[in-house]
Order: sequence, then C-alpha cells, then structure tokens
Amino acid sequence: MNSGFGLGCMLALNNSAGKFIAFINSDTFFDEDCFTPLINFMHSNPSAGVVTPQHKDGEGRPMRSVSRFDSFGSRFIGSWVSRLPLQKTIQKSVDAESAFIVDFVFGSFMLVRRDSFATVGGFDPNIFLYYEEMDLCLRLKLAGFESYFMPSVSFYHLGNGSSAVSEKLRFESLLSMLYVIRKHRGFLYFIFFYIALVIHYLIKAPFKGRNRRILIKLFGAIVPQALSIRISQSCNFDVVNFHEV
Repeated sequence: MNSGFGLGCMLALNNSAGKFIAFINSDTFFDEDCFTPLINFMHSNPSAGVVTPQHKDGEGRPMRSVSRFDSFGSRFIGSWVSRLPLQKTIQKSVDAESAFIVDFVFGSFMLVRRDSFATVGGFDPNIFLYYEEMDLCLRLKLAGFESYFMPSVSFYHLGNGSSAVSEKLRFESLLSMLYVIRKHRGFLYFIFFYIALVIHYLIKAPFKGRNRRILIKLFGAIVPQALSIRISQSCNFDVVNFHEV
C-alpha cells in the first residue's frame, strides 16, 4: 500500500529508537559524516526541533535547502515585494558558515528531535505528498521549537529520484499547499488564497495545455484532499507476509 510520504514515515517510526530521527530521500548520497555535527548541534541547542545540512546537486553545486512559509504575498505579489525576503534567505543559505534559524527546511534530509517531533504529532498523514516539511515546521514553531539550517556540512541530492516530476504530481503539490494553507491560516484566508490561485491559472491557461487541465481540476479543489492521489491508491495484498493458523 502506498500510504504517502508522511504516513509511511510514521509507520516506520514504530521500528525506530534514539533521541534523533533522520528522514532522508532515496535519491541522496554522502561523502562526509554530516550526522555527528548535526546531532552535536541539536545537543547544544535545546530549542532546535529540526535541522538540515547544505543540499548539493549531483555535481556538488549548492542547492536551495530551506524556504519561507507560503503566503498570499509570497505566492502572488510581484517578486520585487514578496520574493525579496525569500531571495535573502536563499542567498544567506548559500553564503552562511554557521547555523541559523529558517522558516522551514526541505524534506529530502531532515534531522528531528524525537521528543519535539512527538510533541507536535509528527507528520500529518492527511498529506499524501509535498508540504509535509512546511506543515511540520509550522507546528514545531507554534510549540516553541526552531528549524535550523547548518551549511558547514552537506550531502548530495540528485533530485526527482524518489518520484519523477509529472503533471499529476504538480497538481498534488498544489492540493497539499491548499490543505496546509487552510489548516494554518484559517478558512477566510484559504478562500482568498484559493480564488487567487484560480485566477492565476486562468491567466496562464491560454498558453499551455497543462495549465488548462490544472485550472479545470482546481475547481474541484475547494476541498483539497478530495482530489488527492491518496484517493486512488489500491492495496497489493500479494506482498503481505503472514502465517496461516
């Protein structure tokens, strides 16, 4: 059964132990020990709920490792206003030498403190794919824990190795974003955001077939999770391991 990223991780935690938990994508590899510095950092910073190292692509070039929380401004207002704080965060994440607090870290590598992760309830299993990390970091922040980026250690993230980018997954990302916006910003903010998103794709629809298809689907996304990939999942009972009694 494909239960999605969040629920799959939560099920795996039943077989885990230790004070810290690392969630790592399958399309990653390492050429240095970044676990020890991250764990030492967590020991030295009790307010840290989650930390991530510097993400690099397959060629070793620094990639975006963190971002700011999505909002109406960051999504729809011009880059000269809303993107400026994000660009500063991105540039700082490339130039920085010491760890610093961010809004949220990317989920391809997250080291979380087990206690704080448990305090906020872990990943939300309603989210099938994407935005799990933003939702988690928002809840950690509300509970008094910070999200950190530590650029002095790094790992390689090839990208799209766990799931190839497709129109279906792009739309799933929109559904997860709408769900998280509704969950944390309230109903009125969500409606305002949803209408703006529809207008955004209405403007883009004449230029690409993909945008037209997404626009049509968006009209059914007023209840975001109703169109999630989760709804179409089936179970493969052939792989279940059991003993007949």
